[in-house]
Amino acid sequence: MQSLKKTISYFFNPSTVDHDAPIVSDLTSEEETTSVPAFAPTFVPTIHSSPSPSSSHTETSSGSVFGAKVVRPSEVPEGPFKDYLNTYYFGNFGKQQSSANPVDKINIFNNSGSRNVPENAHVNQVLFLLDATGSMGSFIEGTKQEIRNLMQTMKDKGSEAAGEFPMSFQVAVLAYRDFTDKRHFETLDFTDDVNLIESFLSSIKADGGGDSPEDVKGSFIHALFGIDQVNPILSWDESKDCASKSIIWLADASPHGDKFYGPHGDNFPDKNYKEWSDIFDEIKRLDADLYAMKITSYTDKTNAYFKESSTERQIEFYEVDISQSVNKYNPATGRRDAFSSREAYTEMAEVMCFQQSAKMVKKSAEKSLFRSFK
Repeated sequence: MQSLKKTISYFFNPSTVDHDAPIVSDLTSEEETTSVPAFAPTFVPTIHSSPSPSSSHTETSSGSVFGAKVVRPSEVPEGPFKDYLNTYYFGNFGKQQSSANPVDKINIFNNSGSRNVPENAHVNQVLFLLDATGSMGSFIEGTKQEIRNLMQTMKDKGSEAAGEFPMSFQVAVLAYRDFTDKRHFETLDFTDDVNLIESFLSSIKADGGGDSPEDVKGSFIHALFGIDQVNPILSWDESKDCASKSIIWLADASPHGDKFYGPHGDNFPDKNYKEWSDIFDEIKRLDADLYAMKITSYTDKTNAYFKESSTERQIEFYEVDISQSVNKYNPATGRRDAFSSREAYTEMAEVMCFQQSAKMVKKSAEKSLFRSFK
């Protein structure tokens, strides 16, 4: 995987960067006053590592909330994701039905949150990959309502497994849409600030989408490798303190490609499964667990493919069926709830906390053994 990462470092041609890309006009007033970080002269995905466990630390990004226009290069950058980038940059992106001309993409990246890691803490990172198209509003709202409880449940159930060692829980949110949407990605990098996480989820508006499949592949590429300066790799912790990494995919639509959806109704048919193979290789390298929250049967083929790809690489994969929490009758109101989020995330927490606890038990043993030899 080292050679793959090195190749991706040269995805983006620095000569095509618009260094004066404006902040988007529809950010909140608070965001509009935040300075836009200067783009680096070249885009090189970096691996985030926590400082040595010999001292506690608080990491706060020097960046902030910014929106920037996606600048199309003159030609598709070379690399293992060339086919994807061709569609992302040149596949009529941003084209609206009422217009023959492409509309500029303006994506959001928020890296303003802190990551407080106590001395010798077990770091646990959870990434939410959220379909943010029109039908997903109730699920995004439900995630916002339950994120605080989920983080607290993870802490409570993990405390025994962590033993004498403190814990740090960090959450990232990557909301994605599709190639024809002006706002393709809205991303919050890893942070332990639950207020910021809730606020960010509140800012996501479920809209767009176009055809039936969505750009699921792009969300994984953005999170694991980075796409360009506007959509960099997330701050994965690869230090020895990291106990667990979890990727939660919440969606009601499949990725593009005949293995996932079929030939009809897919405006961007994707036949490059080598790119998916590279994605799963990186999930394995990171030692991340993958969770698919099933809302409808539309993602059954995708979940089967994810399970097969994970099994081949000995990646922990879990399909958590929350379809029973969708459109469920609520006797208290006499109406049906679009999404019974408390029920769904209680089930999700039970599955995820079991795996996290197992990894923290192992990490505690490693740290105790190391300490005994010092």
